[in-house]
Amino acid sequence: MAPRPLSIIIVFVISIFTLFVLTYIIESLSPMSEEGSSPFGPLSIPLQSAPPAYAPAPVEAAFYLVYTKRPKDEKVEIYHLHILSSVLGSEEASKADFFHSYYMDCSFSALLTTDQVEELSKRPEVLQIVKLATAPVSFSHF
Repeated sequence: MAPRPLSIIIVFVISIFTLFVLTYIIESLSPMSEEGSSPFGPLSIPLQSAPPAYAPAPVEAAFYLVYTKRPKDEKVEIYHLHILSSVLGSEEASKADFFHSYYMDCSFSALLTTDQVEELSKRPEVLQIVKLATAPVSFSHF
């Protein structure tokens, strides 16, 4: 037996009424104030979003492979971090942009801007700098 048109209308009206009641309850429980909310109501995303928790890398930054002379008395990774920190200004900055040291050919990969590459190429320890087409791969965890 097919549903009667009146029962379909009643179900529709009850559904709409339930939707309005739930919307009213959710809006009344929402902690957002009126001045911080958007014109679409308190449940929408605020117009002023918080800044990201980290500073994104500059747009012109890319991965580079930096070939260096072999260190005499230092571990290769520490040597590479030392060279990179001399250009970036701090050890924390060099650790953030440093990706991996490659021991066999005494090179390292890092995320650098073109200005940083220019400054790094002036260092006497640096032999060659090559821009990578893709992100480098580290095999140290295999």
